[in-house]
Amino acid sequence: MQVEKLEEIWARFTKLIDRLEDKNISKLVEDLGERMLLCPNANRTDSAGCYPGGMIEHALLVTAKMKELNGVAANKATPRSLLITGLFHGLGKIGDLNDPMFVEETSDWHRDKLGQLYKFNDDIDKMSASHTLWGKVRKGRVVSNSTFNRPTLRRK
Repeated sequence: MQVEKLEEIWARFTKLIDRLEDKNISKLVEDLGERMLLCPNANRTDSAGCYPGGMIEHALLVTAKMKELNGVAANKATPRSLLITGLFHGLGKIGDLNDPMFVEETSDWHRDKLGQLYKFNDDIDKMSASHTLWGKVRKGRVVSNSTFNRPTLRRK
């Protein structure tokens, strides 16, 4: 994606964020902005958004579709709920607090034969929940890595 296109989608994204008038959300976007903007939405070319800017572009498309569907829904969602859900549904794709979830694929075979331009970062923990959610919770030291990674069922 070209720089001009990245600037255009980021301007659209931040304009919607500003509508929320929420200091915490604005701070989140300020802290993670560059990582959010450069994050691909997928790791393979046969999936939407396999390029820098793909996650934000996808979030904008999802938000627009949610608004459209909300117009014909019996139970309407609030504009705030639509924006937060649509714009942030894929936020975990940026990775954890320090490292990206997607890194550039170095294998020519994977790139050429599979269209896999990115691979999953082996340096971050595998999680079933959002890495970013984990990061925000972990910053407050609410849970440990092992607690978050391995939910357990306890029998009495």
